Amino acid sequence: MAATAVASAITAEDVLARQTFVESAIRFVDRVLEQDSIVLRRKVHPNHTFLARELKGFKGFSFLLEGEYTQFGGSMLKVWDGPRLVLHVEWHEEKACKVKVFVDAFGWQTRLTRLAEDAEATLVALEAGTKAGRDAEAAKHKRRERLAEIERSLEEHTKRLAFT
Repeated sequence: MAATAVASAITAEDVLARQTFVESAIRFVDRVLEQDSIVLRRKVHPNHTFLARELKGFKGFSFLLEGEYTQFGGSMLKVWDGPRLVLHVEWHEEKACKVKVFVDAFGWQTRLTRLAEDAEATLVALEAGTKAGRDAEAAKHKRRERLAEIERSLEEHTKRLAFT
């Protein structure tokens, strides 16, 4: 019954915020590791490639990203804030990720978000690419659609994103 009480206090806004944060963390860490990481293991098979990359001590965070690069493969990300594992997520598609560990305490989400924002200019320059501008109205519309979709299956999303 306690899990139901927690689940009933969670709103679609909470679910969307966590989903958005997790997707952003996945993309940010992947970009950082593309630029600066140690390849722990790379195994090329006929139909897929397995790659494990790690970066320790990046502004207080450490990252481990493993992936099976194929249409059927999955990926796994672990984030440590100092010595604490604060995020562990697995996915085939980011939008359907399964959060195994998500620590609400210690303010690490804010620090990781700031780090991503501060590093954005550097990463863009490193990638020598340009980012297309976003249409604000399209983004608002997409957000409203996602909120409505989440409302329809709030309990499923609550369990998948480890709120309970």
